[in-house]
Amino acid sequence: MLRHHLTFWPPILLSALAVWSFAIGPALRDLNATRANVETAKATITALEARIQALQSNEADIQIDPALIWKDEPGPMTTAAVQRRISDLAGESGLQLTSVYSEDAQAVGSYQRYRIRLEAETRLEELVPFLDALERSRPILRISQLQIRPVPRFDPGFQGTYVYANLTVWGLGAPEEGG
Repeated sequence: MLRHHLTFWPPILLSALAVWSFAIGPALRDLNATRANVETAKATITALEARIQALQSNEADIQIDPALIWKDEPGPMTTAAVQRRISDLAGESGLQLTSVYSEDAQAVGSYQRYRIRLEAETRLEELVPFLDALERSRPILRISQLQIRPVPRFDPGFQGTYVYANLTVWGLGAPEEGG
């Protein structure tokens, strides 16, 4: 009877060893690797959060080259100056703006960001020099959003690409008084 019980143990032990070797062991190794990856990711996130907080706390201390700043009186005068400069650049590029809309100024540290939204339907050949002129402008003008899509033209004499452009441009204004 004892011999009968002993004959069942080797196959059972071999089966348990196979299950451990091919299923449970690799799963535990994968679990440990995943835990290590999660810990690494947590440490990275913590470091990034600390960096973001440091950058945000220093945002008010950023010093910007005065040649890049719009120096008109803060508020509507600067908005008008930014809008006028954008219109001048459009005219110089041969671009006709179909819509110009100014948004409320936003504080960026101690500076003010003046945003202007523009729309135009034009030839691509007129839009590209305008976008280049915006990016090269001093005081600074930056394109923060840009959407361009082709517009079908059914004029047989028209050559080139006609596009609709929707963009948001901003200028950075002088620090607020007392800021």
